[in-house]
Amino acid sequence: MFDKLSKEIDSKQMKKPIWLFGENLGKTARDNGFLFFKYCLEHNTQVDCYFVYDVKNFKDKKKLESISNDNLIKRNTRRHSQIYLKARFCIVSHGIKDAVPDIFISRKKKNVKPIIYLQHGVIKYKKIFYNSESYNKNILRFVVSSESEKEIVTNRMMPRRTEHRLKFLRWKLYSHDALVSNNSQVELGEYIESTGYREKLSASLKFEEKKIGIAEGRVINSGLPRYDRLRELAGDIKQTKTILIFPTWREWLANKDEKGFVESDFFKSYFSLLSNTKLCDELRSKGWRILFLLHVEKDNFVQLFDDVKSDIVEVITGDVDVQKIICQSTILITDYSSLSWDFNALNKEVVFYQFDYEDYYAKRGSYVDNDSDWIGSIYYDEESLIESIGNKLDNEIESNSLKSQLSLPSSCSAKLLDSISNIKKKIYFFVYNIYGVGGTVRTVTNFANWLYTKGYDVEVVSVRRTSKYPKMGLHPGIRVTHCYDARRNIYKIDSKQGLKKLTYHLVVSGLSRFKSFAFHKDEELYDNLSFLTDVKLLRKIKNLDDCIAIGTLPSINIMLAKWTNSTVKVIAQEHRYFDAHSKSMQDSIKKYYSGCDIVTVLTQDDKSVYEKQVGGKIIIAPNGTHCPESPVKLNNEFIEIAHEDNRVFNIVCLGRYVTLKQIDLLILAADILKKQECNISLNIYGHGELKAELVQQVKQLGLEDCVTINGAIDDVATVYRNSDLCVLTSSSESFGMTIIEANAEAVPIVCFDIDYGPKELVIDGINGLKASCFDYHDLANKISYLIDNPDVYKEMCYRSHEHIKNNYSIDKSSENLRNIIQTLE
Repeated sequence: MFDKLSKEIDSKQMKKPIWLFGENLGKTARDNGFLFFKYCLEHNTQVDCYFVYDVKNFKDKKKLESISNDNLIKRNTRRHSQIYLKARFCIVSHGIKDAVPDIFISRKKKNVKPIIYLQHGVIKYKKIFYNSESYNKNILRFVVSSESEKEIVTNRMMPRRTEHRLKFLRWKLYSHDALVSNNSQVELGEYIESTGYREKLSASLKFEEKKIGIAEGRVINSGLPRYDRLRELAGDIKQTKTILIFPTWREWLANKDEKGFVESDFFKSYFSLLSNTKLCDELRSKGWRILFLLHVEKDNFVQLFDDVKSDIVEVITGDVDVQKIICQSTILITDYSSLSWDFNALNKEVVFYQFDYEDYYAKRGSYVDNDSDWIGSIYYDEESLIESIGNKLDNEIESNSLKSQLSLPSSCSAKLLDSISNIKKKIYFFVYNIYGVGGTVRTVTNFANWLYTKGYDVEVVSVRRTSKYPKMGLHPGIRVTHCYDARRNIYKIDSKQGLKKLTYHLVVSGLSRFKSFAFHKDEELYDNLSFLTDVKLLRKIKNLDDCIAIGTLPSINIMLAKWTNSTVKVIAQEHRYFDAHSKSMQDSIKKYYSGCDIVTVLTQDDKSVYEKQVGGKIIIAPNGTHCPESPVKLNNEFIEIAHEDNRVFNIVCLGRYVTLKQIDLLILAADILKKQECNISLNIYGHGELKAELVQQVKQLGLEDCVTINGAIDDVATVYRNSDLCVLTSSSESFGMTIIEANAEAVPIVCFDIDYGPKELVIDGINGLKASCFDYHDLANKISYLIDNPDVYKEMCYRSHEHIKNNYSIDKSSENLRNIIQTLE
């Protein structure tokens, strides 16, 4: 059905980008969604703009009279789905239902388009529960009206479940540390420490903390479009002696019937205020009046306030032009409503009446830290409120004496339009397994995270999925699409399943039995691929449109070159040197890489070879890593301790347990160092088919007391911070993420003097030492030299960090990649 709709749109040859606007479930045309739609319609000829409205429930028909029917869409119609499928953005003020057809929310959640969330207020006085994962990770931009609001959105805003999870994890960590420090529970504390439980809690806490807020690069501080109209109206509408009373809505009253509503503190408090004889008499004597505006969510109860109506009290519903009323009014009395900021934008008086503050704060919460955060005086009981109003009337309020706390540009809509127009094309990273561990995974994670925080729309397409979450720190706000879920029993066939799910699992099981046809048979991980992964990956590739696709495997690069349409720009990342590929793979690269727009390589040597063998646009794009400003190793005391007589010199090696890595040579070097009575500890981390052989080698040499063969790890930075030296023994290394990651933590390198990666990354005597190729005796000598010469070692630690900071930090490498991307936009 949806493919058919897309083809119908294609047949009409719509060339301009489409922006789809909406507000308040299509019921109104008076807030930011409609006002910004009108502005874009008048000022942006480069896009096609459409506004969604609900025919049955729409309240502002007159406002649509000046809009062409071509730009108006009836909600949940066939045309709505057609336009939505081709839309670049959905621009909404209340939520995704403002612009997204219901069918895509209830049944096609993965098809939610990028969201520009305008908001319909200012976040301060009530908590908002969005974060980077909201709307299936599709909030591309979030609009705010001040730097203080931006700070809330980026650093404090989160869903309730994340807030609860954070509190629970912090409590568990506190309880754990209290138990460990309890002298009477030493044995139990030591046991818990030995299980690694605290490390798991800390990792979980760090992961949850990443879910707080929206990345700063995705937040636009432009102010709300309705402020533009508000300021225009203020110049035309005369201010009168009017007090507007506008209470915010309480969600916990949503299901109340009329009787329950009347019995609520909300109704009782406002009914009492509006019928207060002292207040009414004073207002009458001074020529003032009250407008009481009930929130649109409960204007069906407006008749319950009929008894308070009088010559000075008027009760109105939400079906009015609120902005005109704001301009007419002089004072606002509210409790927690963000309408207070609209008054503040016009330098008008705001008074807060918070009779239920404790209850409200417990149920909804706010981002208020102290009383000074309120942009007006606060009162908690009716008597003090009325006394305050009397004093204000006596002093004859002058708007010019008040000051707005919003940082609004001359035109909020113009700044917002400019920001949205400058959003770049979506970027897809295609990787074998983003859920795994390895150099390519770390590289993709680093690039994707950096681009995401800068505001790019980023998605990672992983051919396989092997765990619940990516292990290398991918930002939780980045969407990940997988082609095959390799977790155990995920596609288990069970006769008790529904017919649809059973059929799906049968198809998946059947297609998984056939070998891959799309991937080259010489790909290192070919045995883990199948015809199923081909089908799903090619389907994803064929559906790409007007974006940038970055491949990280030769077979994927070839598929992107062959199967993407002309609107897709392809970057083929090469993470291996040319001769590392088989002859058959080299032939395929020569044949198809010309179909890529750019091929990136890691070193100058790679560039020379690929230019000769492949041709086309070859660009050097080295990998990068996180580079702390002050690594632990640069603490003088730490470096000095490394060379104390009884101090163990900690050596680390990270790599797969395969023949290419030659870890057996490192173990032989360790044997030499032990015989020289060097006090070393060698920890090796990795995975692979040779692990058992390496463990046996350690036992045969009697090195169990100083050499440990460990499994693969996720947190490599922590390992380096606790190490003195990193050693590589690979027979070949395309780049060597291990080198730059170790150097970033001021840990020098000892490696063999091989070509490509180490040739450029390790400068002998600066950030490491090079031993003669595959001579483990010389390797041991280089390690021994650094142990015996603390001054040389100390200087090398400093230079290692500076080398990475100046050349291979994430910022440096990611900016380089962004520059490459910008040449294709």
